[in-house]
Amino acid sequence: MTKPFALALTLGLALVLAPVAHAANPVAANPVAVNPVPPAPLVSLKANGTVDGAAIRLGDLFDGAGAHADDVVAKAPAPGTSMLFDVGWLYSTARAHGVNWLPPSTESAIRIQRNATVIETTELAQQLADKLPSTLPLRRVELDAQFRLYVPVGGSTDITVQKVDLKPETGRFSAEVRVASDDPDAAPVHVSGRIVGLMTVPVLARPMMPGEVVRAEDITTADFRVDQIQAGGIMDPRELVGETPRHPLRAAQPLRANDVQVPVVVKRNDLVLIVLEKPGLYLTAEGRALEDGGKGNVIRVTNTQSKRTIDAVVLAPGQVAIRAPGIQQAYN
Repeated sequence: MTKPFALALTLGLALVLAPVAHAANPVAANPVAVNPVPPAPLVSLKANGTVDGAAIRLGDLFDGAGAHADDVVAKAPAPGTSMLFDVGWLYSTARAHGVNWLPPSTESAIRIQRNATVIETTELAQQLADKLPSTLPLRRVELDAQFRLYVPVGGSTDITVQKVDLKPETGRFSAEVRVASDDPDAAPVHVSGRIVGLMTVPVLARPMMPGEVVRAEDITTADFRVDQIQAGGIMDPRELVGETPRHPLRAAQPLRANDVQVPVVVKRNDLVLIVLEKPGLYLTAEGRALEDGGKGNVIRVTNTQSKRTIDAVVLAPGQVAIRAPGIQQAYN
């Protein structure tokens, strides 16, 4: 506030108070009876204020503005921002609209905040992925910086993309975006980033430990960047059903074939029944497993009598089979 205004305000307050002091003196009081017009009731300045729309009204600033509460006195700040009104502006505005306000201090002021709907970076990136030209059937936009766009309360959050510069070989782009409900005079927002291809893959819906068997309800899907999918990645959820983790696995992460295995039914050093079955021939022998194996796995087994080592297919707990011809000597 300027010094001339402070001086004028001080003098004004003195003039307002002077008749009161004069009337308090019985000697100097005017003996003539008068019926003065009662002054307008005093109003009070709000501690702070918020608005949704594009205009600020007297009632946004003062309590008790009465019939003048809806008088438009200023343009609201941009959505998501605020504006400070000082004592000089407030005093002159109150007088201009017939509102009786006496500043309690030369420091009196109020800050008006304009409410807004916020478009976060994630939503902006999703809209850009839908609107930018691309031949990728499944894609995501990764922005170089975090953005928060403020939209008027109740306004559209749809964006318009302008001046797109896209390099297909790298997926890099830059563009100007404008929110549909923005002030047409508002400057567009410059954004840049990269369009990346995505792939939908099966993932675990929960963390799992070795020994647990993966069921269909333990599987969901998630989208990952193509360059995050490693060679040998599991693409079909049927490859997971009935398997068990080789090591602790986290949820919602891409999986490789060597992350899981069939549940172990024969453990290393287990005694097993070795079966050789051919048309017209059925032989058995006792063996010892040299490694773990699940149903259908081929493991090494030692014949406990001949001490020969053979490869056998795990059939069930405690049972393996020889299916390759010409190795009956393993029984001898």
